[in-house]
Amino acid sequence: MKHGPIALVEETLPVVFIATKDAYHEKIMSNMQEIKARRGRVISVISEGDGFSWRASSDDVMIVPEADEIVAPMLSVIPLQLL
Repeated sequence: MKHGPIALVEETLPVVFIATKDAYHEKIMSNMQEIKARRGRVISVISEGDGFSWRASSDDVMIVPEADEIVAPMLSVIPLQLL
């Protein structure tokens, strides 16, 4: 995240993260913590059995089954469609 998008974060702004286990998992978790530090509302889509402490970083969580990195985007789209 760069300076422009972070400047827009406030308490009434929900930010949705797809934080399934993949190569970018650590970077996404870092971005989630930045949003929480700015009092933004974090909604996360995470993989089942994720060991990271998402409770401290997310206000709402949607859990998808753990899947291969190639199939995971197809599973992550389903909760986003419900939003």
